[in-house]
Amino acid sequence: MNTKLFCAVIFSFFAFCESVCPNGWVRYEHSCYHFGHTAYNFLDSQRHCEHYGASLVNLESKDESDFLKGFLMLLSDQQHWIGLSDATNEGIWTWYPSEKRAEYTDWDHGQPNDGTGGNCGAIVASHNYHWVDVPCSRQFKPVCELVDDESIIVG
Repeated sequence: MNTKLFCAVIFSFFAFCESVCPNGWVRYEHSCYHFGHTAYNFLDSQRHCEHYGASLVNLESKDESDFLKGFLMLLSDQQHWIGLSDATNEGIWTWYPSEKRAEYTDWDHGQPNDGTGGNCGAIVASHNYHWVDVPCSRQFKPVCELVDDESIIVG
């Protein structure tokens, strides 16, 4: 077999493998998303995601947020956790578990508004799928994100 053809076949195989999400997950750009069916508190939602090698979703752009909103609207799901919290430093919203400060946000008008009572972020249908801050003890479904960190760089 021609060496170039062999390399092209192998490269195509690995590129295909990397683009496939686990069964029941949805792909968008470089991540796979799982929309949980059972409601948990914030920390148990994170544990649910960790079971799959993922974490609660970290929304880092308007495009990613719009994708997620659109998908949740199609599902007609009401309340979902995202991986956003200010439990460590009140008013400083960071992505859980990385503690990376949120640069992009999509808070609903008047949000966040719960001060020390609402330290976790969620997407809620009654707020037109914008973000709200709520107590971490509330029971919402998780949105898990599995990031594809092994992208092939060709150059």
